[in-house]
Amino acid sequence: MKKMAPMKYTEKEMKARAPTVEVASASPADEYPYGLSLDLDKGALEKLGLDAEDLAVDGELTISGKAKVVSVSKSASASGKDQNVRLQITHLHVEPVEDETDLEDGFDKG
Repeated sequence: MKKMAPMKYTEKEMKARAPTVEVASASPADEYPYGLSLDLDKGALEKLGLDAEDLAVDGELTISGKAKVVSVSKSASASGKDQNVRLQITHLHVEPVEDETDLEDGFDKG
C-alpha cells in the first residue's frame, strides 16, 4: 500500500482559501477539505463494535475501508481546470490508535 497522505490544509493552502482570516483562528472543521469528515450514528457505531462512551474528543482512530467510485467529473472555465471524484464508502474498519508507533509505516500524523 502507498504511504497515506496528510489531508490537512497547509498554512499556504489556508491563506489561499481565505486570505483575510487568521490561520490560527480557523476551526478544526476548516483545517481539512470538505467531505473528509465521517459521521457515525448509533447503528454505524454498533456495526463497527464501537461505543461513543469509549471515545474522547481529540482521540485518534485508525480507519481503513473500501469505497465505490460513484461520480467522476472534470471541468474547465476561465478561472482554470477542476476535477472531482465522489466515493461511497461501502466497507469500514475502525480501531483506536494504541500509541504513536501505529502512525509509522505509511501513516503520517500530519
